[in-house]
Amino acid sequence: MSPSSRRPGATTLAALALGLLSLLVAVSATSYAAGLAKNSVGTPQLKNGAVTTLKVRDGAVTGAKVKDRSIGRSDLAPGVVPRTTVVRRSLAVGESAEPARSGGLTFEAFCNASGAEGIVSTLRVVATSPTAPLNPVSGTYLVVRADQGFPVTTSPSGAATGFSQVDLIGFTPAAGTGRTTLVGSLQYADELPVTTDLATSAIGGAERRCDVAAVVTPTA
Repeated sequence: MSPSSRRPGATTLAALALGLLSLLVAVSATSYAAGLAKNSVGTPQLKNGAVTTLKVRDGAVTGAKVKDRSIGRSDLAPGVVPRTTVVRRSLAVGESAEPARSGGLTFEAFCNASGAEGIVSTLRVVATSPTAPLNPVSGTYLVVRADQGFPVTTSPSGAATGFSQVDLIGFTPAAGTGRTTLVGSLQYADELPVTTDLATSAIGGAERRCDVAAVVTPTA
């Protein structure tokens, strides 16, 4: 029998079959991947635990991709605390500003005239939440109000006192200064508590302006 007429052995046939099967699988996988529409693989198609830390590219998750106020106190690792916000600014009559946001709280400032020379300076603390109803803000703090021409008043508040909005008001009916301060700790819902040192001053007479100071520090 000539060499060209020999039948292939079993080993050769098995190798050939395996090669054809591998080629078929490769072609099928390529065809399947090529047949996926753009952006057709979303969250429902991903198996739980499929995306791990090692599979997320460095820098892929930025602040812009994190929903506002979606990270609460329990989500932060020990020792990870946002930085202190320090704001000091003056407002002319009719001006307003938002000096700071921290711990689920927004701090707003307003400056308004009162009579010919008087000024009303307002620093508002508001609980801000993506859902309703708002839970009250709790804390321990001291409010001191010293309006021009009026006795100084002191209002300590304990942890049981809550609010969703509070206005600190400084007032002077004419030339002079009225000033109100709030010093203490505030906490809204699951947000980090913040230590606050707030002051709003009304300067009347020829100057006619409002001075606002806010030092807000999130604490672990």
